[in-house]
Amino acid sequence: MKKLFLLVLTMHLLLQINAQLTVDAGNDIIVCSDVNSGEYKLGGCPAASGGVPPYKYTWSGKHFDLKYPTGIPSWIFASDILDDTTKSNPVITEWRNVPDEWTTYYLKVEDTEGNIQIDSVNIVASVFIVGGPYKQPVTIHKGDSVQFFGNISILFSNFEPLTEFLFSPPHGLSDPTDIFGWAKPDTSITYYLEAVNSAGCRSGKIEYWHIEVVDTTTVSNAILKNQKDIEIFPNPAKDKITIYSQSSRILKLEIYDLTGTCVYQNLNVGSNRVELKTDKLSKGMYVLKVRDEREKISQKIIIQ
Repeated sequence: MKKLFLLVLTMHLLLQINAQLTVDAGNDIIVCSDVNSGEYKLGGCPAASGGVPPYKYTWSGKHFDLKYPTGIPSWIFASDILDDTTKSNPVITEWRNVPDEWTTYYLKVEDTEGNIQIDSVNIVASVFIVGGPYKQPVTIHKGDSVQFFGNISILFSNFEPLTEFLFSPPHGLSDPTDIFGWAKPDTSITYYLEAVNSAGCRSGKIEYWHIEVVDTTTVSNAILKNQKDIEIFPNPAKDKITIYSQSSRILKLEIYDLTGTCVYQNLNVGSNRVELKTDKLSKGMYVLKVRDEREKISQKIIIQ
């Protein structure tokens, strides 16, 4: 009889323990804003146990901030962040409304007998603040290098320090992860920086530095091509020489001997074709300087 009494008492205590309603709002959450951060769910697994199911779930909490998408300062409630405040494990669907300081949200669970338990979870968003491009665009000659100097002051986070860095594209970089690295691109390029903070969140790519690469060979070829727009013939010449500009008027003509002495000058030509008499010039080599509306060139001529 005594054993039966103890068995009944034990079963009664077990039923009381099993009947006690418990709630688990889950672990604290840091919400990363990058696109690959995954899905964030609140609530434990399970969020409620014991008591007498089914359960009624209610999530609550609020903070004051600029509300997305209006940008107006206002109270932001759990319903502005979660997909459903009556689910056991709601999903954070609007991370832009998640506070950037730790904020407490509450899960209230009620079973069918009216028993109520409450648990809480803290939520915060990982935020990166971009201060603008790192430096003004720089121009280098093809084949030259330039250093990043390790300056990352354009990027801030509420979870300091920044622990990892990645520059992209990697073209021409000595080490894409080195903030003191060197860049030697062979074409003009814009480099982007992505950082990881102490919470493990990524900033996303931000514009870091634009490098303009000048190919001196191409520039020289372009100059030679432009010079062909002005024709000088015949060369060598005897009694006259013709200067013809295909695309604009000739403004000024000058002829210098090899000592640098000016032997002919016309500062007001105003035509795209000029014939110069050279019969009064001594035989030898001269430098003819021509300036039209587009450019100024120098050409060696020979008088026979």
